[in-house]
Amino acid sequence: HKFCSSSKLNSLTHPIMKTSVASLVVLAALAKVSAKMVIPLRKRSTHKTVNRERIESLLKDGEEFATSDGPALRGGKTTLSDDSLVIKMYGKTIYYGTISVGTPGQTFNVIFDTGSSEFWIPSTNCTGCETGSAHRNKYNHTNSTSYIKDGAPYDFSFMSGPVKGYYSVDDVHLTPTMTVGSQRFAEITDATGLGPGYSGASFDGIVGLYFSPRENTSTTVIENAFSQEQVDEPIVSFYLGTGAGDDGELTFGGYDESKFEGNLTQHSVIKGKVSVDNITALGYSSGPTNVVIDSGTAFIKAPPAQINLLARHLGLHKFDRAYYTPCNIPLPNMVVTFDGTDYTVPGKSLVVGDDNNGWCMVAFQDNSSPNQWILGDVFMRSYYTVFNFLNETVSLAKAK
Repeated sequence: HKFCSSSKLNSLTHPIMKTSVASLVVLAALAKVSAKMVIPLRKRSTHKTVNRERIESLLKDGEEFATSDGPALRGGKTTLSDDSLVIKMYGKTIYYGTISVGTPGQTFNVIFDTGSSEFWIPSTNCTGCETGSAHRNKYNHTNSTSYIKDGAPYDFSFMSGPVKGYYSVDDVHLTPTMTVGSQRFAEITDATGLGPGYSGASFDGIVGLYFSPRENTSTTVIENAFSQEQVDEPIVSFYLGTGAGDDGELTFGGYDESKFEGNLTQHSVIKGKVSVDNITALGYSSGPTNVVIDSGTAFIKAPPAQINLLARHLGLHKFDRAYYTPCNIPLPNMVVTFDGTDYTVPGKSLVVGDDNNGWCMVAFQDNSSPNQWILGDVFMRSYYTVFNFLNETVSLAKAK
């Protein structure tokens, strides 16, 4: 295994609900430890308002899922009789934390992403990084005395597009008292492929924390932090805040029991995925499938056939790859079942926006994978989430 033996781990100090006999052998890996560091996560959202004419276009050109029984079952009707009707088209809500790289430290706002193992920040000579009104912090390795040249080319395609650059090595300061030495990462010199999703965003780069790093890439910061004894355990825990105005926090090396209710329930992760018994909502049932719990994704994503079927059950409208619902008609809860344990996502959490008169975006998106769901921040806001990279488990408890 890529991590050290479990002899480094302390004894279990917090009760954890068991989902199988086999999980008993790895319970110690969720022990509360003294060597842990907390990084505040800030939340940012953007939105725009579209008038009635735009809504009529939506209903004319889009897939009119609202002609199903969904809205009636939810206690309301779809109507465009009000001339003042508007639709709130909200952008993604992202959570980012601040780190520094190099000596002296250069500051960056980064997304901590459990859905990828990529670690990149923009280089000082990056093309496509400084567009529109967004200010971009850029890495200048000539100003760092701890920089080590690597130079190997970097080329990776995200769902939103490709980025290019080259690898470098430098010290990464996750907190003022926690430094990961000689961390390999990518300096991005071309981010034009990411388009407005990056050029107008408030984050600079990504720190990947995925379970299974792709071949020929660098070790993750949590792996290096563990091997360098910066943390007692290779654990990261996310609290994304349950209120509309709440920010979150990321804990390296342990978890914060004040942020959740009851006990943590542990589930196995196989090749980065968790097996799910079922996902249900208002008569919809997915059946057994696989999910990735992804802090770098804002919404819930599913294969097109599944998300379209779910949308029909809920009476949603689809337009331009997004889903909408009348803001004044409540959505039902969604229930995700892992190993016989139900995790409920409140219907109100699935609606993005707070307009009571128009149409609101629903936090669903298509996913190209034929048999994989992605549970993003919409799910994680409801549940404190602990990723254990030694024993490859994820543990969940209701967030406070």
